[in-house]
Parts: sequence; C-alpha cells; structure tokens
Amino acid sequence: MQDRTHNQDPYLRQAGPYADFVREMVESGRYESAAEVILAGLALLRDEEIARNAKREWLKREVAKGVEQADAGELIPAEDVFSRLRTAIRAEAPVE
Repeated sequence: MQDRTHNQDPYLRQAGPYADFVREMVESGRYESAAEVILAGLALLRDEEIARNAKREWLKREVAKGVEQADAGELIPAEDVFSRLRTAIRAEAPVE
C-alpha cells in the first residue's frame, strides 16, 4: 500500500481549499491518489456539462416550437398562462 501522505504529489503539496480537500479525500482512503480525486471531479464536471448542453438544446427546440406556434396564430391568452402557473406553483408549495 502506498504512503497516503503522497509528499511527492504536486496536487497535495499545494496549499488552499482545493488542495486541502484533495488531501482529505486521499487520506480518508476513498481515493488512492490526488490524480484519482481530480479525475473523479472532472468526470462530474463532464457529466454536468453534458446535462447543461442537453438542457440548452431542449430549450432552443421548445422556443423555436413556441415561435412557430405564435407565427401560426396558436396563442394562449396571458391570463390562462398565469392561471396555470399559479396553480402549478400552489401544487408545489409545502403544506403548512
């Protein structure tokens, strides 16, 4: 088993909140090295970016669909929209 202090690891020799966190993760035994912690973080960042991009593309499609419907005269009166929104918000509100 490797020495968990990893004095040679450049990630762990640095000071600061991220270095401290990385050091804690390695010292806890959850990860074998700082590089493994960094890779796990990058994997999460990648997944977040993929989800963000998918949401952005979905939103673009929905806006384009709405513009097409508006251009075709398929509009919903504003009061109906706000009424639906108020109902949805009330349904999600915590019960007191």
